[in-house]
Amino acid sequence: MKYSKAIIGERIKKERKLKGWKQQDLLISLSRSEDARKTVTNWENGKTLPPLDDLLAMCGMFECELGYLLGEFPEHTREASDLCAATGLSEQAARSIIAIRDDSERIQSNRQNKSPEDATLWTATSLDLLNSLLENDRFFRAKHYDEQGNELSTGLLNAIFTAAFHSSGLGCPIRLGMTFDELVETDRHMQKALAAAGLVSVSSKNAALIYLQKANDELWAIIEEFAKEQRKKELPVKATITFTFDSSDANHKASALEADESAGDP
Repeated sequence: MKYSKAIIGERIKKERKLKGWKQQDLLISLSRSEDARKTVTNWENGKTLPPLDDLLAMCGMFECELGYLLGEFPEHTREASDLCAATGLSEQAARSIIAIRDDSERIQSNRQNKSPEDATLWTATSLDLLNSLLENDRFFRAKHYDEQGNELSTGLLNAIFTAAFHSSGLGCPIRLGMTFDELVETDRHMQKALAAAGLVSVSSKNAALIYLQKANDELWAIIEEFAKEQRKKELPVKATITFTFDSSDANHKASALEADESAGDP
């Protein structure tokens, strides 16, 4: 693979600025004399390459892999780069998913050093719950049809999206495959029809709260199903899950769920 001095310099400059460092700050961190500031300028302008020792030191400072500074991949780690490319997620979102996985692996590792009774506290990990959500069709959509036979999106994720549209003032029902322009036009027709019928249209704010509550109910139902599955596994499981939705206009709360039951209980 051919490496570009210009790209390497751009990455160093970008990360230095993100940390709010001046060139002399980077030099101090590299245990170099401030008189060597021209050296950093040459690096960042793509005129010369930093020694390997300095590159490795910068990887630690910038919390990245060497391949990122060398321009081999666009995000700070190859793993995050691959996840972003495959899903379209931002690097921060990808890092969050990786952190959930790493945290779950740490918990599973700790289970091996605990007594069987203590180990049951870690049966349901964050990764287990995330997988349960993503594998559940209702997380994305539960198929529902209107009177004309159009398929409507009513799943957890779509309820959240609809709430976002209402919050932005669009306030229109979402049908699978609708374009943004169709969303706007549908909302206009809906508002006109309500006005012609002498009905008062629901405000965007209240509509958003309604869809947030739908999302809350759907999430809670999926979590309850997940909890039931966990209770069937191994030894007794104790899990505490809290999800709260609260606002000045609508006060809906899903209180803490506490389960401490033996395996095989219904």
